Amino acid sequence: ALPFFSGAVLADENVVYEDGEYNINAKALNADTGEKSGAAGFLKEEAKLNIKDGEATLTITVPHNDMAEIKGLQIEGNNPTNVTTDANAKQMTFKLANIKSELNAKVQYEVPALNMKHDVPMKFGLVGLDAIPVVKEEPVKPEKPAKPAKPAKQEVPVEEPVEKPVEEPTEEETEEPTKPETPVENVNPALTPDE
Repeated sequence: ALPFFSGAVLADENVVYEDGEYNINAKALNADTGEKSGAAGFLKEEAKLNIKDGEATLTITVPHNDMAEIKGLQIEGNNPTNVTTDANAKQMTFKLANIKSELNAKVQYEVPALNMKHDVPMKFGLVGLDAIPVVKEEPVKPEKPAKPAKPAKQEVPVEEPVEKPVEEPTEEETEEPTKPETPVENVNPALTPDE
């Protein structure tokens, strides 16, 4: 089970980042090959990752270009939540459900001089996430599950010798029982006692 930190943004490696604004690089890559995307020349790699109260946003900068114009950009299926334009560039801010090293994207751009319109899938490779401070939580030690009781071995009861109290012999028991005298007939006169 993973601990849930209220107001925390989880990365794909289950890292919780600290609140703050961070400068990272967002490299525009071809969705299939992972090589540099054709749209990379129309997007700035420098991006801003903002984490505040558990919400993460990524701001991509689109410089003005006379040759081509970015008409639309979606990250993880979402359109930008905020777009600001100045004399030099357009900033597009996207909400992120979680911070991953690769984000799926789609870009629509036009090259008026060549009368070309493109709507292509791509991805952003986020570089610099490892430099962002993480929330340090004390690791929760999981309780050791109770070991199932082993079946008791069936032991054969061993009878210990019981010492019987020693009884003093009575007078009757100490006297040797007398044997009835039976006449022994002796054939050998040398063995016969003298009378």
